[in-house]
Amino acid sequence: MRTEWILPCAGLGSGLAVLLVFAGCWLALRRRRLRIRWSVGEWMNALGFALLPALAVFKAFEPYMGIGSVEKAVFDPLPLLPWATENGAFMPGRIELALFLLVFLTVCLWLMIRRNDLGSRGDLLGVSMTLWAGIRTVTEGFRADSQLSFGEWRAVYLLAFAAALLWMILWTGRRQKRIKNTSQTVIYWLVWILCTGALWTTISGTLSVGSEIGDLAVVVGCSAARTGVALAAGADSRKG
Repeated sequence: MRTEWILPCAGLGSGLAVLLVFAGCWLALRRRRLRIRWSVGEWMNALGFALLPALAVFKAFEPYMGIGSVEKAVFDPLPLLPWATENGAFMPGRIELALFLLVFLTVCLWLMIRRNDLGSRGDLLGVSMTLWAGIRTVTEGFRADSQLSFGEWRAVYLLAFAAALLWMILWTGRRQKRIKNTSQTVIYWLVWILCTGALWTTISGTLSVGSEIGDLAVVVGCSAARTGVALAAGADSRKG
């Protein structure tokens, strides 16, 4: 094996190993504790539980794999933080690693304090994918370019949008069947669409508040709001 392939293979292999181990632990513990069958939804939950730590491990290898993008220079008034920035530029892979771990620990805490079982409908995969979409929509802006784009749009933005949209559709559809509260569903979608529109116009440069820090604030705020309203719809869909 050529030496330049060692780290990429190590990164991919380590991420896959963490994915399989965490997913296997989820399935084994659920089978032992609840005596449930391994349905498609339970496999989706297992993948959802393993997704964020697997991505965090992969991000630890990313800077050494030769697949990273050119980092964007840190702009005022943001400070130059150790580890998160280097040579005056953002280190998005490291930022994503920290955020993925933080969000994973938050998800674990949420699972522990829940009164009711999550069920076997695959919602944990939706939660993890929605959180991933929210994080990557923000951190992709810390990169000056992207290795994969479709026209003027970076692939990561499109994937994040697709992931967020998919679960928003599934959750609001299930919510409507269970609760039948059309007005609340409309409000959820209105917020989601407005946030997505603000994100796309800001990211594309169509509209700007006049400064990089202001645009970043818009992206962070709208991404957080879009993620929050989707998770709220998901929570409603599990009631009853």
